Amino acid sequence: GQLRVSEEWRDFIVQAYQKGNRGQRATNRAQIAKLVASRAAELGESEYPSRQSVYRILAPEIKRTEQKQKRRSIGWQGESLKLTTKAEIDIVVEYSN
Repeated sequence: GQLRVSEEWRDFIVQAYQKGNRGQRATNRAQIAKLVASRAAELGESEYPSRQSVYRILAPEIKRTEQKQKRRSIGWQGESLKLTTKAEIDIVVEYSN
């Protein structure tokens, strides 16, 4: 199903996560959930995204960030070499000339 969270809240959650993870700072998804609750209190809203909804909204963003940081070639591990393509296909090299 679709998320029943307004576009405004979705934008706020993603922007807060991106701002919080600039440079050397690291903001996790639980901190964003608390930020959403405090923002709702500021605005006087009783209906705001739950912690689980915040996690669901941030899941693709977190995956994208992790994929950027992941190394695609970790080098030879013993007798084999394992490479990962951009499409996340694993290639195992058994020998090389």
